[in-house]
Amino acid sequence: MEPVYSRDECIAAIRDYYTFLTTMFMDSAFIIEPPQDGWPNITPEATQGLGKTDAVIDLLRHLPYIVSKPYSNHPEGLPGGTFIDWKHVIEKLHNGEAHPENELLASEGTEDQFDGKIPAHCIGLVHGGLLMGNEEPDVILLDTSSGVVYWMDCPAKVRETASPQPSEDEEIRWGPCWPIRHFFEMLKNQFRQLNFMAKDANDVIDIWTKDTGYPGPIPEGFTDTIQAIYREHGWPDVARYQKDNCLTDIKKELGEKYPEHHLYYSRCST
Repeated sequence: MEPVYSRDECIAAIRDYYTFLTTMFMDSAFIIEPPQDGWPNITPEATQGLGKTDAVIDLLRHLPYIVSKPYSNHPEGLPGGTFIDWKHVIEKLHNGEAHPENELLASEGTEDQFDGKIPAHCIGLVHGGLLMGNEEPDVILLDTSSGVVYWMDCPAKVRETASPQPSEDEEIRWGPCWPIRHFFEMLKNQFRQLNFMAKDANDVIDIWTKDTGYPGPIPEGFTDTIQAIYREHGWPDVARYQKDNCLTDIKKELGEKYPEHHLYYSRCST
């Protein structure tokens, strides 16, 4: 079936994904829901500098967000990447605390990655994190015209293990793409398989990154230790999974075996 964009189905898919993250590791207090009529600060006037279509602005106005809280970590939604709180971004734009071009660069990458300017009907979903040593931050674009999500430079290991697999017949080839609902289901399956996992209530890692942001390789057995603790606490059977006990045991085990674990998976370019 050809992907078709539906604002309401897109919102439901993103909301469901955020709820899934709270099931595994994230504090549900970080999810904020829009009023019935949408976020009042997200208007065509306030977002004019972004140069996006009415459909994109309407979507941003009605999305839930993982909120950016002052003096607090922003929980990651995939390894090294945070989903953008566009409500917060647009507040900064309105207050003169941010510039549209910089916000687009952070969420959409550089123009040469996409043979020119990102179309107005696309919007970036994440601030990328150099997953698995990529030289450019991950760029994930939601296309309100075709109803797909593109993952520019999606790592080969993610593609190989993706379920569902990416579509192969899109005319615009900006990397692998999935119908919106399938994209978020694919991410959930990476967590279910423990290819992706959280090492605390904020930081998401993957099993493939071996050497990043720390002098020397990530210790042998580090991810195996975390996987074992998740399984001991019932994951991925959410009916049996004991989230709080699991995260407590992960913190204790990593503190004892890997006291410098906070230095691992530091996502910064070299």
